[in-house]
Amino acid sequence: ADIPSVIRQAFEIARSGKYGEPDYPQSYYWHSLADRHGQRSSASRILTLKAQLTPEQLSEVTAALTGHRAP
Repeated sequence: ADIPSVIRQAFEIARSGKYGEPDYPQSYYWHSLADRHGQRSSASRILTLKAQLTPEQLSEVTAALTGHRAP
């Protein structure tokens, strides 16, 4: 599977709560990575998910994303 496909699967699982409660920070993280790699449909989801995060969660996710750069 190509990278955008794998990323898309990961954030859908995180968002759905398939394996427990929905994990909004993880979903935000995966959508942000997908957006950086050209998956433009993630942009609107990022805004929706951002509204679900506490300031602490947003800070943690932003820090985790700092090391990831699009090729």
